[in-house]
Amino acid sequence: MRLHKTCLTLMLATALSLTVIEPAHAYIDMGTGSLIFQMLVAGLVGAGFTIKMYWHALKERVNRMLGRSATAPNAHVPGSESISHTSGDNHTTGSGDGGGSSDD
Repeated sequence: MRLHKTCLTLMLATALSLTVIEPAHAYIDMGTGSLIFQMLVAGLVGAGFTIKMYWHALKERVNRMLGRSATAPNAHVPGSESISHTSGDNHTTGSGDGGGSSDD
């Protein structure tokens, strides 16, 4: 009972002190707004980057929850592309001499 009375007294004192607040003659520094803006932008960019990194796994999980097939037959799997370079191949357009224009 004593704890209940103490809590009630503290809540009443807090409520009373919040109702008699006098105006504070203070200001918010101009840098505060830019700091808040910077934090919001950083949070949005971080969330976007996180979603981008885990998009494939997130997409598969949502598809499994909805009962759809996990991957399409011609879906791109990262790291599956093969790079085949043979010596002497020059993949440039132009006159066949490396793409440069010289008057030799």
